[in-house]
Amino acid sequence: MCVPNDQQDQLLKAVLKRATVDRPFRQGLLTNPHTAIEQAFGITVPAEYRVRFVERDADVDALIVLPGFDAHAAELQNDELSDDELEHVAGGKHAHRWGD
Repeated sequence: MCVPNDQQDQLLKAVLKRATVDRPFRQGLLTNPHTAIEQAFGITVPAEYRVRFVERDADVDALIVLPGFDAHAAELQNDELSDDELEHVAGGKHAHRWGD
């Protein structure tokens, strides 16, 4: 954004506070947050800064945003260990016994 980090925090607090009492502003955040913030606060959020506001439904206690899915990491996680890796894990190869 076009403001320092500490001011970004203050702006976010102001945006959230206003969104609790100003229904048209809240709707603007849901449909076009860049325009809503600029009109309400005179702050231009750069077009390349992607931001999305969502409403928490009344029957939801917590809304959690999951990180992006890493297909490569998932593939690696599902791979089986090689025989050599199994030997190392099981203590077969290069294992040291206590007291040796």
